[in-house]
Amino acid sequence: MKSIITIFAITFSLSSFGQYADSSLHMKAFRMYQNEKFDSAIIYYNQLLNLEVDNRDDYYFMQLGKCYFELKQFEKSKRCFLDCLTVIDTVFKNNYAQRESCFLLSEIYQLESNYEASLNILKVAEAKFPFRKICNAGEFERKMVLNDKFAFNFEKLNLIDSAINYLTPYMFSNVDDLLIDSSDYLKIVNNYYRLLCKKSSPKEVKDIFERAIIDIYYKKQVDTTNSHITTNTWYTVESHFSLFGKKVYLCDVTYDVNSWGGDTVDSFQLSTLLQNLKSTPTYKLITETKSTAHNIKNNSRKPP
Repeated sequence: MKSIITIFAITFSLSSFGQYADSSLHMKAFRMYQNEKFDSAIIYYNQLLNLEVDNRDDYYFMQLGKCYFELKQFEKSKRCFLDCLTVIDTVFKNNYAQRESCFLLSEIYQLESNYEASLNILKVAEAKFPFRKICNAGEFERKMVLNDKFAFNFEKLNLIDSAINYLTPYMFSNVDDLLIDSSDYLKIVNNYYRLLCKKSSPKEVKDIFERAIIDIYYKKQVDTTNSHITTNTWYTVESHFSLFGKKVYLCDVTYDVNSWGGDTVDSFQLSTLLQNLKSTPTYKLITETKSTAHNIKNNSRKPP
């Protein structure tokens, strides 16, 4: 019995030591990375990979790749990110390290002017390592920023229609309603308009847009799906228009009449939706007549 207890104690001690050493190394590695001492961080992250005690190899490979990326050692960085993609996330199960590695690989491929590879790795991120959302907060902005990355590569491959189609659904938002920095959004809007002007003249873009607005779809109706749990009246409101083959939603909601103060809610009326549309930066860019608008198509876009 004593021998069994002794063996258990030794095993437990070794296990605890391994976990303690791992935790200590992890903090050292992270502090080195945060303090931009990337050479030192690399040493610690390699030690963590050699310990093999906590099944976080995907994270350590990602961090190694980031360190090499900051040191502009892109081939080593690339290998670490590719290694990360081969590791199954058994700890957090959110694919964060793999997804982040895809995005950084995309940047490296862009630096190498390999836009086909950059585009393909973004597709891998979406197909194999999808974003694990907890709620919808920020979901619109996340997709918009990702599609801007896609659009950059499409443009470099001279697939302007694809670049435009990826961005169109996200380009008519009120700046005040977005969760990202307004300057970041305005950069994407300006890039979008520049892409439009690569395909058509500013006047043609304006004509296409104004024809699309004429055909706005709007429907408000009573929603009965919640009738079994409440006696309140609910409405669904859907409004959108088609531009360059993509739907742009102005409204797609279900609301409780009692909560909003009655049948007529100004926020969901077509007149209000149109007013909101006209206040967006993209609407103003397209509909304003500028003497310098013709020069937009000649400006080159910098990597995102």
